[in-house]
Amino acid sequence: MKIKELIDKSYINAVERGFYDRQNSVIGKMKALSCFTEEDIEYVKLLYKTTKIMLIVTELSEAVENLRLGKPEGEEIGDTIVRIGDYCGREGIDLEGQLEHVMKTNKERPRLHGGKKF
Repeated sequence: MKIKELIDKSYINAVERGFYDRQNSVIGKMKALSCFTEEDIEYVKLLYKTTKIMLIVTELSEAVENLRLGKPEGEEIGDTIVRIGDYCGREGIDLEGQLEHVMKTNKERPRLHGGKKF
């Protein structure tokens, strides 16, 4: 499966399963009421984006927990990729382009750059 296809399928599935219903409803209601500024609405959107990113982190935490329990981590890694695809689809992120950019940047960095132990 190509990256773009993964993103499209992940996002469409999330939409079809209702994972954006509450967000869309809340933001729609805020827009309909005159007591919220555009800044307020953008702040709520930022909170939803933050939540989506933390759900990606949660999947990785579940993979680590599986390792600690002696269980396979593959499904949780897969869930992580699906959540990343969903996020990129919603936010219009060109993941393939970003990956190419990061890979090029990393290739140009010195060995063990940053001076950290790990």
